[in-house]
Amino acid sequence: MKKLLFVIALGLGLQAVAAVKLVDGDKMRAFYGVNRFPTDRISQVKIAVIDNGFLGYQAGSGQLPSSAVLIEKYDPEFIKKYNLGNPAYHENMGQTEHGLQMAEIAWALSGGKEEGPQFYLLNGNGITNFRRAVRYAIENRVDIVLYSQNRECCGNFDGGGFINQIVNEATAQGILWVNAAGNYGGRVFNANVVMDEEGLLYYGTRSRLRIKSHVDDNPAQIILSYTGGWDSETQGTEKDIDMFLYDPEGNQVAKADLKQVLQKDKLESGETFLARERINYTFARKDGDYTLELRAKSGAFTGNDHVRIVVIPQRDPIKMQDQSKPVDPVQLLDATPGYELMVPADNPTVLTIGDINAYSASGPNMRGDEKPDFLMERSEASFSNGTISSGTSNAAALFAGIVAILKAYNPSLSKYDLLRFVKDKARVSSAPSEEKLKVVPMFELPQSFSGLLKELRQQLSGAPTMAGQYASGRFALGLPVSPLDTFKLLCGEIPAGHQAFQQAKGDAEYFITFNRGVKDPVCYGRGEALCCIKNPSGVVPYFPWDYSGRDEREYLHLKKIRHVNGALGDAAYTEVPANKVWRTPNPREIAG
Repeated sequence: MKKLLFVIALGLGLQAVAAVKLVDGDKMRAFYGVNRFPTDRISQVKIAVIDNGFLGYQAGSGQLPSSAVLIEKYDPEFIKKYNLGNPAYHENMGQTEHGLQMAEIAWALSGGKEEGPQFYLLNGNGITNFRRAVRYAIENRVDIVLYSQNRECCGNFDGGGFINQIVNEATAQGILWVNAAGNYGGRVFNANVVMDEEGLLYYGTRSRLRIKSHVDDNPAQIILSYTGGWDSETQGTEKDIDMFLYDPEGNQVAKADLKQVLQKDKLESGETFLARERINYTFARKDGDYTLELRAKSGAFTGNDHVRIVVIPQRDPIKMQDQSKPVDPVQLLDATPGYELMVPADNPTVLTIGDINAYSASGPNMRGDEKPDFLMERSEASFSNGTISSGTSNAAALFAGIVAILKAYNPSLSKYDLLRFVKDKARVSSAPSEEKLKVVPMFELPQSFSGLLKELRQQLSGAPTMAGQYASGRFALGLPVSPLDTFKLLCGEIPAGHQAFQQAKGDAEYFITFNRGVKDPVCYGRGEALCCIKNPSGVVPYFPWDYSGRDEREYLHLKKIRHVNGALGDAAYTEVPANKVWRTPNPREIAG
């Protein structure tokens, strides 16, 4: 009888669970054109996948090559040798299959061959493990690191900070670091620190940000990070900002008020070294908006200090009757376009990969580095358990697999070689204006506009967001606020007697150029800037250069952005930047 019971137990509860595998690798390889490349040298390529977890991985199951190595716990002697913390300290991997899925996608795109690439699945859960994983990858001389994650803290938004210092150790060794841009599109608010005498932070005339919950039982994270001591995880800072959440009735429903302190031997309860606060809250569907308030409690803040709010819903986007596209169930209504890249996607030494969907985070970083480096046209992946995933994590994994093939074909392939291979023509939907506007990198703006750009950034807390160019050669700036508001900030109060300015409506077009004493009925001078308006009353159809005699390329056109995913203009249309969408080169291009 006991034997019978044992057999039944084996049949019901102890049978091997079938390994979940990627099922559409062939289609993805064909879509990106990597099936044109030979894979006979793929065994020579090494890929380290650093992630929080690899739940579901079964060695020898066919999910990955049999040579794949899973490292959950790092050897104490290795830790001692490279001074990677207390050898007795260990943090387990998270209960997530995310890392495994990324590795499977990368393997599929690299050819799905048993002979390779050589995969290292490295536990990167927590800062200590992340540091150890990067050093392990370096010591094993990997060619590619795939990191399809980000951290909503740990830097001053400019590619620096201690996490990026760790990453730089790998890239300095020639490792190609492939990083997801992050799914933060439309979920981020950025501003310079402006506060009253009591420390209440202001954004223009308002002191609270608006958050909308579209459904009940609606969990989300709200993460605040700000300029602070990010050179190490224990450096600490005396700059202390607290965060308070209010419901539509004005009741405080959550707060984050850790005490920020400078480096010391031991943290007390409620203390932190990090310039970061976090709220986890389950929202309810209500008629009004939730609001978020920030208060500086201590520290010497200046106008150069920066705050960032990220709202991350825990549920998938939902379809609303009055919306043409799905929206986040918890929506940050005051999100600012651009400057959405987290750490280490903001690192100038890594390859930052997004896709062409609106949730893909857009740059630049605060240094002005234009990122993401590449946008993938498709990021969907299907697995044998029926799961279909997409997003920038997948996009980065796809790109890592493509790079593995290209690296096998040409071992000397560098980051800068890869940056040359992009589409030469973007797919653009019909624009509402009479001219098509092509998005261009900010650094392509003429050097003569640099002074105006600097002043705009100071006035608008990091704006402008994008640059564009018309076929005529005239440049435009994409702004997260209305052109008229921008115009008033930059050009000051409209002087008496300038009727065209005083009649300006929302549909007017706004221009800035250099003040050279030019007499123009729709321009006036202020300092070095000459401020101009086209069609202020809706009936006068001329441009300022029609009267001044200047070349129209001397005028910088101000336009509002409605879509962060590459759209410029005052109406809702999408334009994919031509110099960003990845095109897999042909073998001759790589070899030559």
